[in-house]
Amino acid sequence: DEGLEQMRSAYRQHRQYIEAGRESPNAIGDWFLRLGGLFPPDQPADVEAFVMDLTGGEPDPREAHALALYWRNIGPAGVSRAIELLRQAVETAPPEDELVLASLYTELGLTLLMAEEIEAAVEAYERVVQLQPDNASVLNNLAYALSEMLGQPQRALPHAQRAADLASSNGPILDTLGWVRYQLGNYDEAETALRRSVQLEPTATTYYH
Repeated sequence: DEGLEQMRSAYRQHRQYIEAGRESPNAIGDWFLRLGGLFPPDQPADVEAFVMDLTGGEPDPREAHALALYWRNIGPAGVSRAIELLRQAVETAPPEDELVLASLYTELGLTLLMAEEIEAAVEAYERVVQLQPDNASVLNNLAYALSEMLGQPQRALPHAQRAADLASSNGPILDTLGWVRYQLGNYDEAETALRRSVQLEPTATTYYH
């Protein structure tokens, strides 16, 4: 109880500093990292109840994002609530804050993949690409979802190629490109990308491909 009371005081101070411009809004993330140590890791509902009490039931986008991660970390049982919170965060985020929106859509895409809502995940990743055209990691995830989960390698190819152009020394990204090319029947080009991927990062998956 004393620990939680200290966290209440710390939260109020963070909010004061953020509103006064003495801290970045991202500073609240440090508070959330420490909050987790006061609750059992499999009880995100208790964390959420505590945060909702502090925020008057209206967490800001960063706070909703942090709560979503608590729920997602417990596994399948928490995924649906994580999606709800991330959607809430997206809806309330300032439209001009592209960095925050890109981060939220990235987490939403990953969480939707966990829920096997593939089309919705693709839409989330496409939104990130609109905001951050040079985000190689998200381009790679988008290409993988399109090719492996939706069976649309032709649609995946430009994203996989763009990711590889941006991160030519990243083994997993080259693996995705090679496998997309393979699915399209471009075997020579596929082999070139896959051999390069093996040289950079010799994983079992790339050897299999």
